[in-house]
Amino acid sequence: MKLALKYPDKVKELFLVAPFLTPNNTSEKISAIPGLAKNPFIGTIMGVLFPILTTGKLISHFENVFYPEKVPDSYQETYLPRFTRFESLIATISDKNSMIELLSEVHEGISNIKCPITIISGKKDKVCPADKQIEIIKEKQKDIKIIEIEDGGHGLPYTHPEEIAKAILA
Repeated sequence: MKLALKYPDKVKELFLVAPFLTPNNTSEKISAIPGLAKNPFIGTIMGVLFPILTTGKLISHFENVFYPEKVPDSYQETYLPRFTRFESLIATISDKNSMIELLSEVHEGISNIKCPITIISGKKDKVCPADKQIEIIKEKQKDIKIIEIEDGGHGLPYTHPEEIAKAILA
């Protein structure tokens, strides 16, 4: 979206796949964890405990991303060890903080986008429910096309790559 705002003459169409425009939990706040992790003492303790304590939460998140499909064993085997490394956990939390911080800027910018927007979303998205995301864009933008994948969740690039490619190339 930022590119469409920064270079309106160059971006001819914008495709948003499972967009994050509002969190599922609207009371979600920015986490203090990345700042706390910078303290040598607290960071060391967190570095030992976080990988152990967050494994269940990450598995649950993977399940929500892939829902209604099952998380492929190969995905979980590859990414669970990567995401449970302390540095990866802190980076993920920092990214989510940045997304939450930028939401108002993104909401304001939607009405300034000059190109057509196509939203590709899964009707069964448990991470960013499609109806909430679509509603935000419809309020601010008239030139939109909505493609809802009936049996799709949030992980559309993993679960429905053919449908996404077809929509983009159409």
